Amino acid sequence: MKAEEFWLRYEAGQRIFCNLTFCEIDFNRCDLSDVDFWHSDLTGANFRGAILTKADFRDSVLENADLRQADLRQANLRGANLTGALLDNSIFQSAVYDANTQFPEAAEPWKEQAHYIGPQANLASAQISYLRLEGADLARANLNNVQLQAASLFGASLRQAQLKSANLIQTNLSEADLCQANLKGADLRQADLSYADLTQANLIGTNLTGTNLQSAELRQAIYDETTRLPDNFEPASAGMLWIGPGACLWHADLSSACLAGANLSGAVLLGANLSGADLWGANLSQADLSSADLSQANLWGANLQGTDLRNAILPKTALQGVDLSMAIVENTYSEQSAVS
Repeated sequence: MKAEEFWLRYEAGQRIFCNLTFCEIDFNRCDLSDVDFWHSDLTGANFRGAILTKADFRDSVLENADLRQADLRQANLRGANLTGALLDNSIFQSAVYDANTQFPEAAEPWKEQAHYIGPQANLASAQISYLRLEGADLARANLNNVQLQAASLFGASLRQAQLKSANLIQTNLSEADLCQANLKGADLRQADLSYADLTQANLIGTNLTGTNLQSAELRQAIYDETTRLPDNFEPASAGMLWIGPGACLWHADLSSACLAGANLSGAVLLGANLSGADLWGANLSQADLSSADLSQANLWGANLQGTDLRNAILPKTALQGVDLSMAIVENTYSEQSAVS
């Protein structure tokens, strides 16, 4: 595409210029914020001093492009090829890139506050709303307090990701893998979770008002009285587990669940799988945990007064600060040896 045709379309309101080839076009100091250049060839293009905030360069070719002094805040650079590009004094704050992004030698985008998108990435408190992150692999990533409003995470992997207090209002999470994700306190109002896998997800205190849960998998996802669910939604029918005093969690699979500070006084957890669960400071007084598996669980500061732990498997570590003197511990075992 030549410059004349581009500017005619741009002035007419077009902002999507995907899968095109540009012939060393001159964008010097132009405002191209929010323009979508996905999968386009921009080899040698002049973007010097251009405003490229929230521009989409996914899978685009920017070899030998001049991006000096360009404003690339919140730009999407996943899969982009920037080999040989000039980046002096460019602004990359809150831009995103991934393992397939190719930067010039010696470029260090993370020092410019750009965010890496990938497994176990640290995106805590990142400001990345409205981005297109379809299919991104963010398994086990830290997304606590992230701003991802109205972003697209269609088909993304967020398995075991930390999303506590995340802003996911109107976010597209359709077909996303959120298995065992921690969404405690997250805001998912009017989000799209259709066909998403939320098996064993933590939805305690989560706001799901107006959320699309069509065909979502919610088996053994946990919620409590502070969780706000869509109108006419029946959590029990979806196989969700209520967390609260006197809860019936007989033989429930709560492995690796984040239950720190949870009030489970008087709950029935007979035979439950709590291996690797975080029960830091939880109230388990008078609860029935007989024959439960607590291997590798964190029980620091938990209230175990009157708790029935008969035949339970206790962790061999993380028992610091745990008072078992008031618990019922006959035939209780650690992961290696009996403690009764």
